[in-house]
Amino acid sequence: VFNDHDNDGVYEPGDGETPISGVQVRLQGTDDLGNTVNVTVNTDASGNYAFANLRPSDGTGYTLTESQPGQFNDGIDSDGSLANGNTATNDVISSIDVVSGDDGVDYDFGERGTTISGTVFVDDNRDGTLGGGETTRVPGVTIQLFDMTNPVTPVLLDTFITGADGNYSFDNLPAGPYRSAL
Repeated sequence: VFNDHDNDGVYEPGDGETPISGVQVRLQGTDDLGNTVNVTVNTDASGNYAFANLRPSDGTGYTLTESQPGQFNDGIDSDGSLANGNTATNDVISSIDVVSGDDGVDYDFGERGTTISGTVFVDDNRDGTLGGGETTRVPGVTIQLFDMTNPVTPVLLDTFITGADGNYSFDNLPAGPYRSAL
């Protein structure tokens, strides 16, 4: 389970994508002997999870279900290495047909951080809204982003200088209380 900056469903740690720990993943289904399988694990500090010593599945296969981490928006999930009919939908990968000796890897759940963005512009009519007739954008303005978890002592997280179009964007933020300021 990882923060998927480019939302492509592929974990790329070299591109700044980071693992998410403590996320619950459940494996459910029926094994080849007809026994019900229902096992839950949490991701480790590296965002990894594993279900070891599984018996082969019955003909319908196993299903993985991720509990969506509250501080992230849902991203793209990947249906892994056992490309045998399994399908990935929102936080669920189903029909994973496991046979004896299989090692299924790369059943990944991508998540997205929150984005805070805006435009610095000349507000001709002073209504606080960028209207159709207001075309003057302000480049080169430094915008600061503060973590407001403790409003008495806000923490500066990042700065951004508006582009030629007056736009700014802070991407892939975990959910939380933020404030931006000029």
